[in-house]
Amino acid sequence: MIVRGEQLTALGSARETQFTSEMVTHLRSHFPREVDGLGDGELRIHIEESLTRARGYGLTSTQDTIRFLNLCASFGWHFDQEPSRPWVGEYLHDAEIALPSERLSRVSRRCLRDLKTESNNRKARAALGGAA
Repeated sequence: MIVRGEQLTALGSARETQFTSEMVTHLRSHFPREVDGLGDGELRIHIEESLTRARGYGLTSTQDTIRFLNLCASFGWHFDQEPSRPWVGEYLHDAEIALPSERLSRVSRRCLRDLKTESNNRKARAALGGAA
């Protein structure tokens, strides 16, 4: 059996469409507040754009792309491009770390650390009678 280039492209496109549909379901299930208010079409666009950026960072495994989408849903669809987080792009492009998966893990750890710091700061301000 000979598979032509067009057939491979069609198979890849069909798989990407299926994956995007699965991610719509995944994000609605695991990040309901974050995706509330987005129609399926708008959510698909965010997912597709995020997947394109993920590939640009060398994130090609299913696990890595899901992790990247989870971060996008949690921290903003363009969290990796926000001027307030220049370190995200720096981490994801860091050539000294060979594996894109490890670069993404580094981003995840920093995001979680920043979340914990924000939470602790809110609690401290509340305890001191400041604004939460």
